[in-house]
Amino acid sequence: MNRDQKFLTGLALGAIPFGVALVFLLTAVFGAPSIGVKCWRRDGDRECAVLQSRFFGLGNSTVLIPESEIGGAVTLRPVHGVGSRGGGSYSVSLELKSGPYRHYPILSGRSFESTDASTRKLNAYLTDPSASSIELHENMWGSVLMPLIPVALGAIMAVVAARLRRTRAPG
Repeated sequence: MNRDQKFLTGLALGAIPFGVALVFLLTAVFGAPSIGVKCWRRDGDRECAVLQSRFFGLGNSTVLIPESEIGGAVTLRPVHGVGSRGGGSYSVSLELKSGPYRHYPILSGRSFESTDASTRKLNAYLTDPSASSIELHENMWGSVLMPLIPVALGAIMAVVAARLRRTRAPG
């Protein structure tokens, strides 16, 4: 194995713990992202549990919100402003009647159609008194793989740079 191959192997093996550490750090600093909601109506309980996942499905938690505090659900578009390129994801948020958070995020997605479909399903549940439960989940593969994309792109760029350097080297 030559020096470039050893370097690229080390880079590839180092990318995995780097990606894991990046996800752990982001969830530690910014809090656990919401990955879904589960609402039920039974035995007098009318609640919604916002599901949160801190680290690749480990350290999951829930936030219980009484249905009486929920005014409905809304699809929020990515915020565009000075310096932003227009990317981002759409999110489904619960519109709360009181408290510090009027829009409590419960799901996110890359396409407006799928995210808005979840909003419509949740609003249909909230307006139908005969509905007993609903459960909506985010696509976890997108959430897990998204932080690894920059690492993969960096590894690809390193491979291309090593090959270019090898072809240009006098030999």
